[in-house]
Amino acid sequence: MFIQFTEKQYKLFVRIMQVMQVFYGNDFSSICKEVGETYGAKKADIENAYTILTEVMVTGPVPTMQKAARKILDAALSAVDIKSEVKDENPYTRLIETDEAGWLQAADILDVYSRILMGQFGIIYESLDIATSYGSDEIRLQAYHDARWGGVGVIEARELLIPQLKALRVGWNGNFGISNPGLAYNSKLSYEMLKVIRYAYGKGDNTVLKVTGEPFLRAQGVAGIRAL
Repeated sequence: MFIQFTEKQYKLFVRIMQVMQVFYGNDFSSICKEVGETYGAKKADIENAYTILTEVMVTGPVPTMQKAARKILDAALSAVDIKSEVKDENPYTRLIETDEAGWLQAADILDVYSRILMGQFGIIYESLDIATSYGSDEIRLQAYHDARWGGVGVIEARELLIPQLKALRVGWNGNFGISNPGLAYNSKLSYEMLKVIRYAYGKGDNTVLKVTGEPFLRAQGVAGIRAL
């Protein structure tokens, strides 16, 4: 299927695939940098957050998703330039083609990225594999459970990267809602993109909460998307 992107959507899409390819390798450097710089965290705080997440050692790489992010990135970098001379008539500038499996994986990657920027750091542990080389099975699984569901040993990393959430005192399960004015724009745009992609393949309904000024992605043969 072909999907058309505006230039802003396209640039973010490429950036997300670059960041998340590293993330799925169980390397937190790119996502820490992305989140921290988005919310104005200090460089030292970003580095400390990376150290905290890495030293917990309860996660492992997901080669299938790392490969998927690479494949989708390659497709995006091979996008067809469809810039219109009259921009008001056609805001779309890039056309990307991949198969159904690729687009649905892209939507999942966009979802994880958007949620992490929202402050839902539990999704990190849901999205990565469980480490296989850390203590006994019982100890490893308990540490994984504690980090995923309670933020044990890792909530400080989120507070360093998103100091605005720390100021709100929302706790591990608190985060920015999708329409919250404090939420990063890239999280909102990623959300809109993933909703359209899932609807295009019958994996979601046709209603999307409109939280940016960009038009929705234009998917081949897909109509009826309704903004709320």
